[in-house]
Amino acid sequence: MILEYERLALKEVEEQDGLCIVGKGLGVQRIISKLVDNLCQQQKLILGLRFSKDWLHSLEQWFLVNQDIEPHLYPREIDASYSRAERQSIYHLEQGFLVVTSTILVHDLLLKVIPAEKVSCMVVNEAEFLVDDSRIECFIIRLLKEQNKKCSIKAFSERAEWFTRGFHLVEKAMRNLKVTKLYLWPRFRVEVDQCLLKSSGQLVELEVRQTPKMASLSKAILEAMGACLVELKRRNKSIDVSELDIQNALFKSFDFVILKQLEPMWHNVSSYTKQLIRDLRTLRNILTFSTKLNCVSFFNFLMAITQSEDTSKSHWLMSKTGEKIFTFAKSRIYVKSKDNKDLERKEKKPKFTSGSSIPLDMKVILEPSPKWSVLHSLLQEIRAKTNGEKWDEMLSMGYGCRVIIFVKDVSTMIELSEIVKDAKAPEEYLRKEFQKLMKSRDEAIARAKRLLAKEIADSENFYGIEPEPVDKENVQEKTGMDLASYCSDEETLGEKDSSRNLSLQVPDIEIVTLEASTESRKGLEVLESLKPRFVIIYEPHNCLIRQLEVYQNEFTELPLEVFCLVYENSVEKDKFEKALEYEAHSFERLIREKENMVVFVDDEHSNVDQNREDTSKFGIVEVGTLNRDSRKIGGRIYVDMREFRSKLPQLLYDTGAELIPVTLSIGDYILSKSIFVERKSLSDLTSSLQSGRLFSQVQQLCRHCRFPCLLIEFPPGKSFLLSSFSELVKELNPISVLSRLVLLTIHFPLLRLIWCHSEYFCGSVFAALKSSEPIDELPEIDSLVQNDTDSKEYDNYSAVDLLLQLPGVHERNVQNIVNKFNSIQELCNADEDELETTFGSNNAKIFYEFVHSTAPNLYEGQFK
Repeated sequence: MILEYERLALKEVEEQDGLCIVGKGLGVQRIISKLVDNLCQQQKLILGLRFSKDWLHSLEQWFLVNQDIEPHLYPREIDASYSRAERQSIYHLEQGFLVVTSTILVHDLLLKVIPAEKVSCMVVNEAEFLVDDSRIECFIIRLLKEQNKKCSIKAFSERAEWFTRGFHLVEKAMRNLKVTKLYLWPRFRVEVDQCLLKSSGQLVELEVRQTPKMASLSKAILEAMGACLVELKRRNKSIDVSELDIQNALFKSFDFVILKQLEPMWHNVSSYTKQLIRDLRTLRNILTFSTKLNCVSFFNFLMAITQSEDTSKSHWLMSKTGEKIFTFAKSRIYVKSKDNKDLERKEKKPKFTSGSSIPLDMKVILEPSPKWSVLHSLLQEIRAKTNGEKWDEMLSMGYGCRVIIFVKDVSTMIELSEIVKDAKAPEEYLRKEFQKLMKSRDEAIARAKRLLAKEIADSENFYGIEPEPVDKENVQEKTGMDLASYCSDEETLGEKDSSRNLSLQVPDIEIVTLEASTESRKGLEVLESLKPRFVIIYEPHNCLIRQLEVYQNEFTELPLEVFCLVYENSVEKDKFEKALEYEAHSFERLIREKENMVVFVDDEHSNVDQNREDTSKFGIVEVGTLNRDSRKIGGRIYVDMREFRSKLPQLLYDTGAELIPVTLSIGDYILSKSIFVERKSLSDLTSSLQSGRLFSQVQQLCRHCRFPCLLIEFPPGKSFLLSSFSELVKELNPISVLSRLVLLTIHFPLLRLIWCHSEYFCGSVFAALKSSEPIDELPEIDSLVQNDTDSKEYDNYSAVDLLLQLPGVHERNVQNIVNKFNSIQELCNADEDELETTFGSNNAKIFYEFVHSTAPNLYEGQFK
């Protein structure tokens, strides 16, 4: 069953191809599922792009519930486990929904394995990624439309903000998708609003008051962030400061705003400015975890930051504000003992427990989260309500469980599973965590470091603006207890009163994790499968709230009460409201852009002409003779399958080259028998030099071709430098990138370096190199994909390298030597006549005299 506005959105997309952008939580997965269902009923071949395994599982569940189509038409994922013949047989069935891996689909389209003319429709999920024309999905759509002009494209997205982080990004996405219509379905659209208001249900927002220590801690972190912003503005006068404020700094997209402005001048940016940007990211993570983690885990998290190499030069750590942050964090765990004032006067230095930074003269104050007590009270109230009703009657009405508690990550789920058991559970849980801290501090800090690394990795997604999960700690200060009482045996900590246990062992309470990657599907799926009577949103979640609205309108016969826990006057609430405002603002901007949009026209010859015009501006076409008609005279290039993730293969395709996708074991591009190219981006170059992988790769190139090339590709729009001027002096050491690159060129003098500031210039260089080579001269690909078993040369490269260093051995006779002798020992034991048959007379004599001559003792007589 789909709602009325979902039916209208589906009708629009079915009538004409286009890009459909739906608000978060409004059921884009249901629209896609119904669309695929309708297309499969027509028994046509449909392809899917950017569908994960979880998505496919959701589609399968949809088909199982609705039972509209036959099982052989259910969605199927085609990956590398299928052989070429198996894929070809599946394609020629010409029916069903196939989600093919992007690299496999490029391979099959280029080599005509898939009958493109039989593809009826392509459904694109997560269309926001296609704003970048270098994506492999853009190349797939282009190849498909060139081979089948009648193939329809249906694209969907629920991240409107991604299309507003630049200039006319929605137009670029539509051009890459080859569609002409834009369909917008925000929450404030009349059809959506009227539909969801029919059964709005009951939503109660419970504002939880923060503890004074928590409020002071958040204030100190915000002060540190404000100081970093002031310093960033003062040292960089050329950047736009309109968006550099505290409110924007709370979101991960703030990093994208700063870096986008600094990228063109990154080579002139000082190391101090770069450190400020890193500090802002670190402080944002601290602000998030200050309320998300319990007091013990957060203290561990701070200790991990102080021991991290990345923060060794952080200026906020040495400031008074940084000292406040650590002081407030410690005050949530322990306070000074009033009984030990005399001890403090007598001893200048406090005594510490072994392996910790907590003095012995302190009393432990483990401050629980205010949400824990509110959650307990709420569950008690729910239990009282449900006890008044007969649960059997509720089950007969259609309910599946009593309560669902939604959280944002697994760690919070594990924590709450311990907390909600009984009233004493929070205290016992914190005692356990504190005991772990005291006994295994190194392991605890290691876990905190992993948590920090994960959050930093997640923050690289600069577009995400979802409100961070925040849960604040308790205001109640327990009377101090001696440290020894918290270091007691674990057995005493495990004793609980089972009579007061609010049981999780019965299927009445479910704690469900909604991670960012699955939030658009999992929330509604859980609600539809469990059918709860009460829902508790432990952390504010705008996507989940809308999914609850959809669920209530779908199951109007099942009353639902929803409780949302949010901190009063907190950053958590500000981020939640800001995210809603930002999405609404993004849709409003898209509506204005739609009115003045330049519509893409899918003309039969416009793509080729436009690409020729674009590439000619960068000198690609004029360099050589590579045009669309030159394939018959030698425009073939072997391309490694993994390289299709970059834009360079698309540009080579524009020049008229015939791309042959293979899985190469040597190099990334093979232009001819004598020119092999290994491509490295800046990040890949650094890691390859550090690990030594590039050395072995270049060694392989030098063995198989005369002109091995290393292509160093710089990101477009960034500085054309390996290191900034401010860091150039620091980089001049034996382990720097520049030093290792110099050593690489010294060790392999045949290696050519190609420095490319953009993909367009790469295409120009490739065209020039290709034009200088004989037509249709490419090596046998079998020897480059797998080991050549007919030649002994590839069995032992170290022995061949040793042979080439010996007198009388050179490239012309080394292969004969390898084929004749089985080992170095057998070669050295051969007589001169036997050597002449493989070396030749002169070379055999040189080698024989070198092997059998007596080496002089250079140190004779020196130590008498």
